[in-house]
Amino acid sequence: MEISIANRQRRIGIRSSCAGLIASSVLERESACFDEISIVFLGDRAMLRLNRVFTGRDVPTDTLAFELTPDVIRQKPVSGIRLGEVIVCVDRAISQSKRYRVRLEKEVARLLIHGLLHLCGFEDGTKIGRARMHRRESLHIASLDELISSLVVSPSEGSTARGSKRVAPRRKGSTSRGPNLIASQRKGSAMRGSNRRGP
Repeated sequence: MEISIANRQRRIGIRSSCAGLIASSVLERESACFDEISIVFLGDRAMLRLNRVFTGRDVPTDTLAFELTPDVIRQKPVSGIRLGEVIVCVDRAISQSKRYRVRLEKEVARLLIHGLLHLCGFEDGTKIGRARMHRRESLHIASLDELISSLVVSPSEGSTARGSKRVAPRRKGSTSRGPNLIASQRKGSAMRGSNRRGP
């Protein structure tokens, strides 16, 4: 599986290697098979625009998740290829970490994991679904706590403070055009969003 990370905001730095390892671990533990995953970290304005385009809601959201097919990203359909993208709003993570009194890196990780769980088929549209999803998020966070503690860096620390990075080798025949598949596109085959409701 190929994982691409794009940090498109300036408020905090993200260690791509940590984000990639978190994603790999969650998807492996959930037995999810994707060919490529793109993870994008955005600010409020960009996330508001995406939420408006893809859900019709003119409010900020903290996470969006898309399962894509190659034709959605302007390529010829390829049978059996499975692509996914998780978009995390860092501004929401910052405000929610203060509101719920949790470490910022833990909130960023929770939103990333939440989006990945949506790609794995979890839904949070009902009370039972939200509770089930929250339990899975907490399980993953507990098992990845040491890795999560290194996820966020100050922008001055550099390495992946802003930009894009591929954290897994490109497979032969890969369909990827790099990270940030959805942010520049107008349609996706599936989309889920959330507004976090619990610590």
